[in-house]
Amino acid sequence: MIKKITPVFWSNLAVFLICSSSMLIPRSNYAGAIILLASTAAHARLLRPVQPLPKDVKYFFISLCLLALSWSIDGFLSGRGITSIEKPLKIVLVIPCFYYLRLNPPKTEWLWRGCIIGCVGAATLAAYHIFFVGLPRAGQGYINENFFGGISLLLALLCACAWLDPAWKSKNKRLLLLLGFVCGLFASILSGSRGSWLVFLIILMLVGFWQIRQKKGKTILLISSLFMATAVFVWSVPQFRVQQRVQMAYDEVHAFYKNGTNDTSVGARLAMWSQGYRLYKEKPVFGWTQKGFKDEWLQWIEREQVDPWLKEVVHLHSDMIDTAVKRGTVGLIIMLSCHVTCF
Repeated sequence: MIKKITPVFWSNLAVFLICSSSMLIPRSNYAGAIILLASTAAHARLLRPVQPLPKDVKYFFISLCLLALSWSIDGFLSGRGITSIEKPLKIVLVIPCFYYLRLNPPKTEWLWRGCIIGCVGAATLAAYHIFFVGLPRAGQGYINENFFGGISLLLALLCACAWLDPAWKSKNKRLLLLLGFVCGLFASILSGSRGSWLVFLIILMLVGFWQIRQKKGKTILLISSLFMATAVFVWSVPQFRVQQRVQMAYDEVHAFYKNGTNDTSVGARLAMWSQGYRLYKEKPVFGWTQKGFKDEWLQWIEREQVDPWLKEVVHLHSDMIDTAVKRGTVGLIIMLSCHVTCF
């Protein structure tokens, strides 16, 4: 006899797909979100909350709505018309999906399984790109290499978090989580995403600080030893290109401050951030809007004889600086409130 498909089934499937397929096929990260949204619409009559929402959740929803509103206003002022609501709409749709997940919470095992499969798949794809196709960075030309590295690291860290789940303390499950963590970290290294490497170092320091507070000296020693061994290994293997990427970053920073070179990866970012800070100081409250930013940006390029390829810039490679320039301090506070209230 076929069992009836319950709403929880769709929650499990959505969570699993979001984690397992996000790095394997371009735009496949929409699959889980679409399933969740469709299931939310199909069970709309069941979305009445059984109990009042906690205050922190309400504050988070308010922050999301304000973020969507600020994006919409910016879009309309920039002359984008009805397309201005496309991105904000995706933010607002998080709210009914949250209600659905709250009433039909997925089982954590499907989250962990999705993370493990996602990490293994990302590592396989990364190895194929580097060792068989010969790409300089995993994900290049397929999925943005920086996104690839960042999300691979995120999935790896989720596998690490699963160690705290009492239901995943068996030896076999711990081995699967360790496999997922190693594969996710491996994929992030092969992506050449220096930003994700920096985040990983910061997280390691936070974990070390927490272990010190817990007075767990053996754990600190183990983590430090594993980190040092891994760092020496990836630094010494040429195929990982870690040493090359770090040296390249150092040379580009030096060239920017010494000669003003801005046609490199790091040099371009430094030029964007310095110019973005200048624009922010001119309109610090509400910002320039997307259109105003683009017009002023092109004038700056022509006036300062900056490398022409910077004309194509639509984002300043920093959410905080980009938001501050386009939507001012008001928009920046709204964006930061979303990060704060979600905790």
